Amino acid sequence: RRVVNIYPWWSKKYVNARRPETRTVYHLGPHADGKRWCECRLPPTGSSEKVHCEADEADVREQDCTHEVTVDVISLTIDRAQSHGIAQHIDASQPLLLDVDEDYFAVESPFVKVMNTGHRKKSGGNIARDGLATKRWRKGHIMTEVQKWIYGVFCAKPPRVAQREQAVDVFLRGVEQVVLAAKEAGQTSEAFTRQLATQLAESNATLLHDVIDSLCEPSGDSSQDKEKVLHTATDFAWRLMDDFPVQGIYKLLEYGVCIDCDEVPRDDYHLWVCLGSSRKSDANLNAQRPRLEFYEPKPEDVDAAMAQLGSTLLSGLPVAPMLVTVCRSMRDAYIPRDQWPRVEAGVLDIATSLGREFDRNLSISYDRDCHWGAQGVPSRRVWPVSGFLREHGVPTDGFYTSATISTETA
Repeated sequence: RRVVNIYPWWSKKYVNARRPETRTVYHLGPHADGKRWCECRLPPTGSSEKVHCEADEADVREQDCTHEVTVDVISLTIDRAQSHGIAQHIDASQPLLLDVDEDYFAVESPFVKVMNTGHRKKSGGNIARDGLATKRWRKGHIMTEVQKWIYGVFCAKPPRVAQREQAVDVFLRGVEQVVLAAKEAGQTSEAFTRQLATQLAESNATLLHDVIDSLCEPSGDSSQDKEKVLHTATDFAWRLMDDFPVQGIYKLLEYGVCIDCDEVPRDDYHLWVCLGSSRKSDANLNAQRPRLEFYEPKPEDVDAAMAQLGSTLLSGLPVAPMLVTVCRSMRDAYIPRDQWPRVEAGVLDIATSLGREFDRNLSISYDRDCHWGAQGVPSRRVWPVSGFLREHGVPTDGFYTSATISTETA
């Protein structure tokens, strides 16, 4: 099997201007623990290097890995692919799969975006508006703890994957909304916060029922399960109020809650904040081997990259793809939320152009469990909490609260 990777101009980790084309051979197969998949990189021909194996980004011993598949990987910069073509790397007699990752066009670390919210005591800026960021917050410790705490409480197990994921997302974002409003209004006592979260949860019986249905380990007793959800909601609310800067809560609302897309094998469909596998160490951009490369372009930069990739594929593919797949990178949130609609529209336009080029009828379909359906995040439901807040005496004119309330009718 062969894989041809084309990397954007801003990526320097695998290929770059000094090394625009590389070839690597991998042996792939299950790890001895039965839970992970091994990637064993073979050394270049004539090299004294040893085989290097990883499983879930951790180094493992070669003898603990079973060799089932050999994959020949050709990596190219987009400039190299455009100037030298890609046809020579593709066996036209074999079926061709084209996979486009939307974070080719933009990548951010959602974890770092969250932990960089708020202000230090002496940093100036809009401290009163954005909130104070404690040392533990700025180092990512609090967000790490919250992710671990949420994980294992709610699951979106089949057959109601989409319904459960959406119910928990709407529910926890609703809790975030009311805490945000109360914190901006200066109503920050623990008793008030817990009471507000409880009253919000009980104000929508249908949603509460769906969230109870999403518990990973229901007791079978409806009263106990309801109490577990209410306890989780009130603890979550107080954690937000006590530990998060206002701006941090607002940022969480942007990302929401979704399935852990790195759960392999996906047995439980665990739900947590949509930060994917991003982590606090992503902030170390000067690391010798950074795990990720980040790029936040302007809209015109996205359009230029889209045009370059589209022309390279249209002129370079020797045969029509049997299938075109697209990875949104939405559940791991690596693609900036504000860039996603523009990127997806452009990628689908490239696919349509390829269909016309090879005189094929293109059928676009979305996975049944696609995050928030065909329209993605812009179609995501918002819990209309403005009426609830007014009823409980919480102002809605805070800087960030007013922005979230406006989305109820957007």
